[in-house]
Amino acid sequence: MMQKKILRPDRLRQVPAQFSWLDQRLVRENFLRHGQPTAWALYLVLVTVADAQGLSYYSDATLSRLLQLDTLHLARARQQLIAGDLVAYQKPLYQVLVGHTRRRLSFFVMVLCYSRRLYVQFTLAQTQEHFLACHQRAFEYFNGVTSEVIVDNCKTAILSHPVGQPAVQHPRYLDFARHYGFAIKACRPRKAHEKGRVEKAVHYVKQNFLAGLQLSSLEALNAAASRWLDQVANVRVHGETHQTPQELFAAEQSALQPLTVKPYEPAVLQTVLVSSRCRVTFDTNRYSVPPAF
Repeated sequence: MMQKKILRPDRLRQVPAQFSWLDQRLVRENFLRHGQPTAWALYLVLVTVADAQGLSYYSDATLSRLLQLDTLHLARARQQLIAGDLVAYQKPLYQVLVGHTRRRLSFFVMVLCYSRRLYVQFTLAQTQEHFLACHQRAFEYFNGVTSEVIVDNCKTAILSHPVGQPAVQHPRYLDFARHYGFAIKACRPRKAHEKGRVEKAVHYVKQNFLAGLQLSSLEALNAAASRWLDQVANVRVHGETHQTPQELFAAEQSALQPLTVKPYEPAVLQTVLVSSRCRVTFDTNRYSVPPAF
């Protein structure tokens, strides 16, 4: 005997034809069963505001305001969508205008292990001279040198690090470390969690300082980062220590080595050939020089 279905007008909902993909992605793939409501809401916003290529340019700050979510819950919702293959993660590309050319940005982060006091500096490259100069600026910001610096296996610090063997340190970085009197400690290969404080700080810079920021010149960006360090990052109550980095730094500063040595020269000298038109090429740019050269 067949049971006749009884229509319930109060349960009827009309969905426009252009939104038929909701049934396939959210219902048939069981995302409604496994996902959280915050992830459903984020997905609806992202696909609604996406362009013809499916790209959404809304910043995290805008998404947080629209969905009334804090940064942590927004990150969790996005991670659920990525895990469900509903959205693809595209690493943000930070750029500034230098002259008439847009240049890609990098940034250096150093975190003191005890106080979690943070230093950040933006650069146009990740070369050896930038790497060493950022170290110097960090030591000046902290007004002292740590006894040890934990680094990953970047080529500016570690030339090679075979599994189960000591790291081969870059001779220039080793000379820099001896100059300031700190020991180099390299993380084990593919063990980025061994410098988890830095990894978390990088995420914090992206989510708090860079989110929704209108990038201008490199000088203006570093000036804004300096204000952010003093007015936000280092005076906030840290989630793990439950104190501000600035408060804990007062107890940590006495353990730092004083900056008494002469500043290290991080610059790299390079010989270039002058063309017949009195030009030299450096870092993809051409510069004029006196005809005598």
